[in-house]
Amino acid sequence: MSERLSVISQIQPPVRETVPQEDKIEESIFEYYNVGNEVDFIKKYERLPFEQKKFYLRENVTTFLAEFAGKTEYKTITYILRDDGLYYGDIRALDNFVHTANLEAATSREHAEAHGFNAINEGIMQGAKTATWISPPKIADYGFVFHLVRDDAYDENLQGYKVKEYILRYPEKMNNLQNSVRIGYSMGDEDVYRKSAEDFINHPILHADNSATDRALNSVGISDEKIAQSELFDVVVEEKLSPLISQYIDLIFRLSELPVDSWEYALEELNAKELLTDLFTHAKVLRHIIAEPQNFMRRDVLEITSEMIGRYAQQETTTVEGGGSCPSVRKTKGDIFSPTSVYDLMEKGISFESKLPFELESSNGYLCPKCGTEYPDETNRRPEDRTPICEVEIGRDPKTGESIKCNFKFRC
Repeated sequence: MSERLSVISQIQPPVRETVPQEDKIEESIFEYYNVGNEVDFIKKYERLPFEQKKFYLRENVTTFLAEFAGKTEYKTITYILRDDGLYYGDIRALDNFVHTANLEAATSREHAEAHGFNAINEGIMQGAKTATWISPPKIADYGFVFHLVRDDAYDENLQGYKVKEYILRYPEKMNNLQNSVRIGYSMGDEDVYRKSAEDFINHPILHADNSATDRALNSVGISDEKIAQSELFDVVVEEKLSPLISQYIDLIFRLSELPVDSWEYALEELNAKELLTDLFTHAKVLRHIIAEPQNFMRRDVLEITSEMIGRYAQQETTTVEGGGSCPSVRKTKGDIFSPTSVYDLMEKGISFESKLPFELESSNGYLCPKCGTEYPDETNRRPEDRTPICEVEIGRDPKTGESIKCNFKFRC
């Protein structure tokens, strides 16, 4: 464990900003997590080895806890490095990029994506520890940094090395490369005069060690403190909640064997939801201890017992306050980063990284958690430029006739 992880729980951060009760909108966690999708994943991809299905289910749970309980400011997916390249499950990722580039209607950008991902594939196979792939705006005013990190240890269950891909979004106007150049320079790009999106995509930045990961996160505005807290959250969730997560996964496999319309399915689904709720409240406790040690007698989160977590969890709400890492919530039909969604795309011959902007733009933007008013996606804007408060009229005072506004305060 890094020195940063061993000391971060001793740091006293600023006192958490209190939120007026009238603005503290809470929603069920099942607005954002669908147990049925997990069951569908097992059934649909029956051909995957048991250990791989279990791995992706576990990853889906832990990334959900990271976003909605831990308030982590980035998304991740995991590839598996085998002898001939990067895989998602049993699908070789490079094949999808090459397939698209070979189509008659392929664009210069799609040719660049195939070339760039091949460079990543080859670089990691030949020993690169990390790869940073800058993808400037494609169809809207934001780009992505895809930062891949290879594990040192071979995973026998997955039959390869895990390669975590951080999916980092940054603001950038269409046909503008200013932020892309800045990010490339911070990551050690040797050419600071790149003139096109294709130029960036053709040339991923490879590193022999893992020192570039924090810089990649910093480059899109994630602070060292947030990085350290997110890393520690992942460590303690694995250490403290692993038995509960395993129980939940066992229940999902059990559900996959039952008729959906049976009373047994209904009962086991209820058990799975109750267990996921317990995981969520326990994870919220861990996040609070990490971020606010002054409120927990400065307890070291790495030393706290399961019994203590359970007692604290009884005081936690079982609902999501204002959504995920940003309280103005985007609600979509499903999580595009979930194993089911990623696997569905790749099985159709579509590369995840190439399709991601289209998937995001097809979502419904943000919904105010209080009144339900839809707002355009503001993720690409700086925090100070985002909508601070919902001023939509939701009625009139029956006595004075004056307008009553929603006044929900977004805490982005």
